[in-house]
Amino acid sequence: MIDDSRFAAESAPRLVPESYPGVWPERSALVTASGLWELRDRDGVPFGSDPGPLTRLGLCRVAVDDDTREHVTDGARTAPQLSRVLEGFHVVGMDARVPVLAIGSNAAPSQLRHKFREIPDALVLPSVRARVRGVALAYAGFFAGYGALPATIVPSDAAELELHVQFTDASQLANLDRTEAPHYRRVWLDATSGVRITLETGEELPGVYAYVARGGALTDSAGDVIAAAMRPGDAGLSQIAVVDRLCAVDMIAGVWGTDATALRATAGALADGGAAVLAEAGLLAAPSAFTRLADESGRASVRTYGRMLAPALAIPQPHPGRATLVATVTPAGIERGGKSVVSISRRVHESLGSPAVVEVRSHALLVGHGAAAPSAVAAVVIRPDTPDAAPDHVVEIDHVLRMACGVENGEIAELRPVRLERGTAGDRVVGKPTYLTMRTTLADPASAERDVVLMSRLALDILGVGPGDYVVVEGAGTGEGDVAEGEIPTVMLKAFEAPGSVEDTRQRITGGTWGARFPAAEETLGVRPDLPLAFLDFELRTRLGIAGQTLATVRVRPARLPQFWSELREMLLILAVAFLGVVVVAPWPWLQMLLIVALVVMSLWLIVQRLRRRLTHVLRRGSSRGR
Repeated sequence: MIDDSRFAAESAPRLVPESYPGVWPERSALVTASGLWELRDRDGVPFGSDPGPLTRLGLCRVAVDDDTREHVTDGARTAPQLSRVLEGFHVVGMDARVPVLAIGSNAAPSQLRHKFREIPDALVLPSVRARVRGVALAYAGFFAGYGALPATIVPSDAAELELHVQFTDASQLANLDRTEAPHYRRVWLDATSGVRITLETGEELPGVYAYVARGGALTDSAGDVIAAAMRPGDAGLSQIAVVDRLCAVDMIAGVWGTDATALRATAGALADGGAAVLAEAGLLAAPSAFTRLADESGRASVRTYGRMLAPALAIPQPHPGRATLVATVTPAGIERGGKSVVSISRRVHESLGSPAVVEVRSHALLVGHGAAAPSAVAAVVIRPDTPDAAPDHVVEIDHVLRMACGVENGEIAELRPVRLERGTAGDRVVGKPTYLTMRTTLADPASAERDVVLMSRLALDILGVGPGDYVVVEGAGTGEGDVAEGEIPTVMLKAFEAPGSVEDTRQRITGGTWGARFPAAEETLGVRPDLPLAFLDFELRTRLGIAGQTLATVRVRPARLPQFWSELREMLLILAVAFLGVVVVAPWPWLQMLLIVALVVMSLWLIVQRLRRRLTHVLRRGSSRGR
C-alpha cells in the first residue's frame, strides 16, 4: 500500500486551500477511502518508459497488501488483476466505467476522499497516468467556494502533459458533476478537439471527459493565459504565487484587499467566485474552443471504457498469413451451431485464405511468453456487410474463447488459419455435434498413461455422453510430432467422470502463475470462474500439440460413430425378440418380410432420434402469444 499522510482527507485542498491542487500520486493507482495501491502491468512489473504491448486495464495487476488480497481474492498467491479486485470490492467493472481527465485537485486522493467522505464505500477508483497532447493547464477565472483558485485546461497544439485519467462509475461521475457545478462543464475531448490521450499501459483512448471552467482561464495583465504548476517542478506558477500576484493588482486590492487569506475567503464566498471582478480587471481570457463544446454534465448516456476500442493504426503488424485484430464481444443472436465462434469481416476472412476454423491467441501473451501463450480453436462466422457492422480491424470473439486465451475485451488478438479434418456426412442424419472448450490440467495418477480423459459430470452431460463413452479431443496446430504446422490433431478417448476427491485435491494445489506446476487461470490470465477441466497426461497433450502451452485448452465433441454402434447393440436384443414375434404371428412370408423391414427402419429412426437428442443441441426459436 502507498502510505502517505498527504493523501488523507484531512489534507484535502478543500480544507487547506493554499495547498491546491493537493498531492498527486506519482504512479497509476487504485484509490479507495482507506487504501492506495499501485497499478502494474499484466505480469506485475511496474510500468516503465516503454509500455510494451497494449494492456487493457482490467488485466493490470494491483499491488494490494496481504489483508486486502485475502479479502478480495480468497487468498491468491500473486497480485490480482484489477478486474478481480473490483469484483472483490463488489463495485462496477472496468468495461462500464467512464474515463475522466483529472486536471486539478480531483487528481489528489485527499480531495477525492473528502468529496466521498459521506459515502466512503463508493470510492473505489482506478487513476491511471497518461500522456496528454493538445491541452495546457491554466487557472480558472474564479475562486472555488473553499477559497482555492482552481485549474482548467485550454487548447495548446504544442503541449504534452503527464496527467491522470480516472475511471468512474455512474454514481461517482454524478457526484463529480455535482461538486464541479455550477462553474464547470463536462465536455468530451478527442482527436477532433486536437487532443490525444495515451495511457501508460500503452493504450490510446479515443477520447476522454474533462471539466472545463465555464468562464474561461485567468490571464496576466498582458492578456496571456497563466500557465498552472500542479506539481513541484512543473512549468508555470503555483497557487500561492498567482494569488499573491492578484493581491498586487490595484483594482483587485481595492475590492478584496491585499491579504491573500482574506482575498480567498471573500472571493470564494461570492456566487460567481469573483469572476465578475476578475473580468472587470481584464484578467479573463476569451472563451476557448473547449468552452464551446457541448456540456454533457448530468447526461444519462455516457461513453464507457468497454466500448472504446483501439483504432486500426494502433494494431501491430501480424506475421505473414495471420491477422492481428482488436477483440470485442460477439453480438446477440449470432448462429454458433454448437461451437464457440469468432466473427470477422469478409475481407479479413479472404486475406486468411477463407478458413472454416482459426486459432486465437492474445498478442500481448505471445509477445511476453511466446509458445507458452494458450490458444483456442474457433469456428469462423463471416460478418454481414451492413452499415452497423464492426469495422474490418475488429474481431468479435465469444466469451468462452476470450477466457480460454486470456484475451480481454478491447485487447489485440492474433488469428491464424488452421485445418481440421472432420467428416460431416453424419451431420445430415444426426445433426451437428456439440463442442465444449475445456482447460487442460495434468492427469490424475489413476488415469495417467492411459488413453482416457477425466471431466466433470456436467461436462459429460452437456456433450451427451456417459462415463466410458468416447469423445474426440482437438488440440492446437503447433506442428509438434508428426502433425503438420497449422493442422489440428485429434484423438479419440474414453471419457470418465472425475471423482469429487480428485477435483477437490486439484483445486487445493492449484495456484500461482507462469512456471507453476498447476498455475491458476485467475492469477495467470485473470479468468474467474474458469473453463471446465479436462485431465490429460503429458503424452496425450504432446500428441495434441499443447504440451508447451500454459493453461492450454482443447475442444471436445462426442464421438458419434461409437455412440451409434452402442445404441445399435442395445436395439439388437429388442429386434431379435421382435423377429421371433413376426415369424410366429405373420402367416405369409411377404408379410413377415414387410414387418421385418418396418422394424429395422423404425429401429434406425429411433436410434437417430436418440442420438440427436443426446449429442446435438439445437436452439429452438419460436414465439409465444400473450393471453
